[in-house]
Amino acid sequence: IQCVNNSRQFVLAWMMYANDSQDRLVPNPGTGSTVANAWAAGNMQTLADQTNTVLISDAMLYPYTRSVGLYKCPGNKQKDMVRGITMNLYMDGTLNPVFTGPPGYKVFGKLSNIPHTTKLYVMIDEDDTTINDAQFRVAGSADAIGNLNASLTARDWPATYHGLAAGISFADGHAEMHRWKRGLSKPAPGYTSGSATFSPTTPGHDDYADLLRMATEPMDYTGKVGWE
Repeated sequence: IQCVNNSRQFVLAWMMYANDSQDRLVPNPGTGSTVANAWAAGNMQTLADQTNTVLISDAMLYPYTRSVGLYKCPGNKQKDMVRGITMNLYMDGTLNPVFTGPPGYKVFGKLSNIPHTTKLYVMIDEDDTTINDAQFRVAGSADAIGNLNASLTARDWPATYHGLAAGISFADGHAEMHRWKRGLSKPAPGYTSGSATFSPTTPGHDDYADLLRMATEPMDYTGKVGWE
């Protein structure tokens, strides 16, 4: 219950930031981010960053969260890291954001841009072996835009330490424990970011497809109304 409450408090702070910033979402630039240009900074795979609370307390969202404890689920007992959550790559209030991932998927810069706030997530608990910068990225197929039955690339890996579930908060302010029911488990030893491809027959593919569906939607210019 505490984990869900923390997730809910966090996303409400995220919404308050947008309300005070002319509807623009807090910047979520990922790699190379600093406390001056992002909601959180640092690389949780870097020893010096793992316990550096300044990477949270001096960053852009902290005046709204006001608690370092909200940045890591109480149920996360994995490693001594100050941050165990990451933000959906496709939620980024950076002015004129440059999206370097597969083309064809929407990046939302303003709260009012988000079409289905009850269905699109903001924050997620990430596995301790993959959490690095403050973005969570799941990549769809650039060759089959909008096709959730195509192969998907695991750039980051959701947490599974709550009985194969992870805390997720959504753009309307609600939060839940999302259980992975379709074969997704902890990443294999030696996994590195971006090195896992889920073909349609790979266990966990459908969990990742669900996660992509909850992250973004196909661009209008593709001619697609929604997901296939």
